[in-house]
Amino acid sequence: MLKEDGLLRAWLNIFRIDDFVGTHISGGVWPAEFPVAPNGHTNYWIDRGVVDKLRGFLG
Repeated sequence: MLKEDGLLRAWLNIFRIDDFVGTHISGGVWPAEFPVAPNGHTNYWIDRGVVDKLRGFLG
């Protein structure tokens, strides 16, 4: 999500709590963070929790 000047205005960091590649990065301040159930670094885009969170975030 970009502002008119091209700067990033929103970012949702979605990560699995046991992912060996991605993890939390902000301490929850900015960007917004959303941990999902353990399952390693796999199947993010078919995870119901991820899909629902993305829909809400993107409006």
